Amino acid sequence: MKRTPQGWPKGAEYWSLEQIEEFLTSEQEKPFQYGMEKFTRLVNDCATDRKFVEDSPGLLELLLLVRDGMVDGATEHWTLDDYLEWLISARNKRVSKQRHAETQDFKRDVYQYYREHQGTFRSKRAAAAAIHEAKLVPVEERTIYGWLRELD
Repeated sequence: MKRTPQGWPKGAEYWSLEQIEEFLTSEQEKPFQYGMEKFTRLVNDCATDRKFVEDSPGLLELLLLVRDGMVDGATEHWTLDDYLEWLISARNKRVSKQRHAETQDFKRDVYQYYREHQGTFRSKRAAAAAIHEAKLVPVEERTIYGWLRELD
């Protein structure tokens, strides 16, 4: 049986992420510092509650992530809206970097190969064709050529 975290409305242990966000934004008119202190106390209570940890590990992980982000990025002049905007932006940047990490690795491989063999190519277009034929990376020749053109 799940237990309502201390300081949250009854039934909060069954909330979706949208409901949690709605609860947090309901405090938006209050200064950010007040909200941060209240939220930090709540998360700390959840983290020390063995039953909550066992029943809701995913929610606890999310709450800890948000709490840690508040500590890292907060200023005393922020409102809750300011913080949520910062948190969403930071999350989107992190997710984007993760999503494009493989492509960035491919790009680094192409750059390294090109620099090591630069004297053997007549042009960047010829280098792109040679890299594509060698199957150094699984991308199209025109993409490789575009990356090589960025080097200038």
